[in-house]
Amino acid sequence: MTEPSHQIQALFLRARGVAPAESAMRALAGMADAILMRRHGGVRTFEVEDRNGNNQEKSILMIIQVLLMATGLMSLFVGGINIMNIMLVTVTERTREIGIRRAIGATPRAIMLQFAPRRPRSRCSAARSA
Repeated sequence: MTEPSHQIQALFLRARGVAPAESAMRALAGMADAILMRRHGGVRTFEVEDRNGNNQEKSILMIIQVLLMATGLMSLFVGGINIMNIMLVTVTERTREIGIRRAIGATPRAIMLQFAPRRPRSRCSAARSA
């Protein structure tokens, strides 16, 4: 049976309050350093690190942002492929109609206009034509 270890691997300290100031955190680290020096008999067998939890939070938020960006880009890519597929199916279905129109003398521009979306007329243009 192994004996329990009386060594502390890490000690986390938190200042009370919503958003502790940088000076308060330095003072807290200084107090922890002084207490540990006294407990260790003046021998520095420890290390006091000023680890701010914000770094970990920032990295987690950055990962979430990257994942959201990747999801959005993937959605746009798939949507673009679907739109291209719908356009291809539309042209393929109307191949016979296009052939007939070409046979009777339609210009390529007239055929292209048949697939272009029509803009609704505004009231101003309708009033001018009247």
